[in-house]
Amino acid sequence: LTAHNAILRGGEVGHPDERAFDAALDMTLRHVTWCTPCEESGGRAWLILWVVPIKDRGYRHQKGFPVPIARRHDGPMGSDPMCTYDHIRMAWEAAAGSTVPAASADWQGRVGGGRMPAASRLATRPLFVTVEGRAWRTSDVRRLAQRMAAACGEDPAEFGGKSFRVGGATDLREAMGADD
Repeated sequence: LTAHNAILRGGEVGHPDERAFDAALDMTLRHVTWCTPCEESGGRAWLILWVVPIKDRGYRHQKGFPVPIARRHDGPMGSDPMCTYDHIRMAWEAAAGSTVPAASADWQGRVGGGRMPAASRLATRPLFVTVEGRAWRTSDVRRLAQRMAAACGEDPAEFGGKSFRVGGATDLREAMGADD
């Protein structure tokens, strides 16, 4: 859901298969900034997901690029299965073993909005993990896309780690109109 809605590559929600998880580059708890509701978020809670592009081989953008994600609904946490905010919050709380930190009105800080220093014990924990507790990899994203394709009666061989990014971009284009 995060890869689709934030138009991310498979290795950006986890890490590329060819290398070990790297807390400085890969998605960790410190790559989320919790923000206070505002007019732009429709008065709902929202967050900033700081994404480090996997194609940035020079690692020039280690702080990441901000991707805003607002909550889709006002119901109980987890009641909307398509709410990316809820899923990220539940993943964060499960990995941290605690509730999210207080929201910040000033989201323009560095990764984590300055509330979670890199030295924090939570800063190195992957945001997205498998049932076994290891960080997601590109191959995990690929397998998920193929399982979903098969469940929809599609040929799984036609789907892979970029499927959610491509699908998200296609859905965005459709929502905005072909000319946009």
